Amino acid sequence: MRRLLVFFLLLAAACASSSGARPSDVARPDIHVRQAGSIVFDSGSHAPVTIDVHITNNATVPLRVREIEVSSPYPPGMMLHDIRRKAQTFNETIAPGESRPLRLVAAVVSRSTQTPSSGPLGIMAKIRFEANGRGFMEVVLERFEGVGG
Repeated sequence: MRRLLVFFLLLAAACASSSGARPSDVARPDIHVRQAGSIVFDSGSHAPVTIDVHITNNATVPLRVREIEVSSPYPPGMMLHDIRRKAQTFNETIAPGESRPLRLVAAVVSRSTQTPSSGPLGIMAKIRFEANGRGFMEVVLERFEGVGG
């Protein structure tokens, strides 16, 4: 577990520096990634997960959300549950000061050889934006609880 924590911290530092492509005159948006509903493995090792990405535009210019990509933030098989990479295209404009929830559905894969058990699910969301004709990306790491069932 300690190695996993160190890995997450290093990954977060790398992701934070990679989002530096945001134009300096565009304020960083507030982004919250949340699991909507339960993740239940009825049969087999795959289950759907609904993900809500809530974005607040703190900039003085409109932000256009171009794409949201979700994936596991660690190597496959490192944890009991992984989220399969999923990218979804959007064309949503968020006015200055406005908030907007965006939803996508991805798949969770259990590495358990028996009935999938409960446990956390790490998620990395990459949100691609456009502001004043310039593209940039923000990265958010989150942890969902209540996987399994």
